[in-house]
Amino acid sequence: MQKLKEIILSFLETDFEKQLFEAAMYNLSETHNKLRFNNFAYSMRQLIEHFLDRLGPENEILQAPWYEEPQNRKTTREQQIKFAIQGWFTDEFFKKTLNIDYMDVSSRLRKSYNNVLNKYTHIKECSFDVPDKEAQTLSQEVLKNTIDFFNAVQESIFKVNYAIIESINEDFSYDVKEELNCIATHYEVKAIFYDDIDLIKRKSNTLEYLVSGTINVRLQYGSDGDMRRGDGYETTMDFPYTSNVTISFNNEDYSLEASNIDTKIDTESFYQ
Repeated sequence: MQKLKEIILSFLETDFEKQLFEAAMYNLSETHNKLRFNNFAYSMRQLIEHFLDRLGPENEILQAPWYEEPQNRKTTREQQIKFAIQGWFTDEFFKKTLNIDYMDVSSRLRKSYNNVLNKYTHIKECSFDVPDKEAQTLSQEVLKNTIDFFNAVQESIFKVNYAIIESINEDFSYDVKEELNCIATHYEVKAIFYDDIDLIKRKSNTLEYLVSGTINVRLQYGSDGDMRRGDGYETTMDFPYTSNVTISFNNEDYSLEASNIDTKIDTESFYQ
């Protein structure tokens, strides 16, 4: 149980989420309290609602290309889970390219919410004073399904970010960077580091990301012949950069393609 707790805590972002989860888990430890599982259920239920509101905000779901308006409400909990995992991507792309099983994860998390947490939030004789063994089994099921949801979210982010990073690596490998050309006879990018990858613009078939990080560059002064004769000079420096990358995903083969890569390198530290 402690391991499951630590994994979920690693996924939660706000202090409120973490404190609420800690309180939910503390309820389980109160073995003398006949309401302990009921208290766990309602607090865990609220936690799920809170992080789904954060990861699947209604105003963004309404703009997703796969959105269909349900009856009697603007969005459903299933759509929140879907957006948290699938985001803006079309169903066809998500299934054929990212190969992530959104439906299975969604079904199990909703089952925990509806069949367990809802049931024990509303206290009746049949849901009161839950035996210890049953409380352990049910709580572990809820925690594991919650972890599977977060893992699916992370897997989706990783696969998209990997494609973005690969495109930037190719851009540094094949395109001449004038900012570096201006400060050395030759240069070689030795390492590329990534700090943030942020989605900044959505369109029907494309997503635009802003990537920021640092590159480590070997700067060479003089020709290769000068270097061999000992007349040249080389050094290494780190420079921050930003890259705008447009990702298209509604292609005929449902591939993830990067284009319009616009990279800017800040070489101001070279002149200081």
